[in-house]
Amino acid sequence: RFPNWNPYKGSMDQFLLWARPISSGDIAWSMDKNFQRFSGSTCDDTNVSHKQIFEKSLSEERCKHRCINHSECFGYQTLTLDNDIFQCTLYADRPKKGDAMENSVCAAVL
Repeated sequence: RFPNWNPYKGSMDQFLLWARPISSGDIAWSMDKNFQRFSGSTCDDTNVSHKQIFEKSLSEERCKHRCINHSECFGYQTLTLDNDIFQCTLYADRPKKGDAMENSVCAAVL
């Protein structure tokens, strides 16, 4: 037994069982983030313990990409303030759909 290695004890969010040898493409596919998107709604973050990871002026597509590439991101919100001024917020916990608001999008990892 290698030093300091113990059997895993705990629970898992997801478990994938493959009936064949897997490729790097399979691993990439299994790690893809899929979002439930709520257009015209803010994110209700009242029960989110780790509210913001990041807040910056990014379009929705760039905000989504930033969340996909950030390992601790479980959702994002974008607000269109003026014609080309955006506000992007990433969440470390999965946000819920909040109040209705025009020019806003809330998305949470499924």
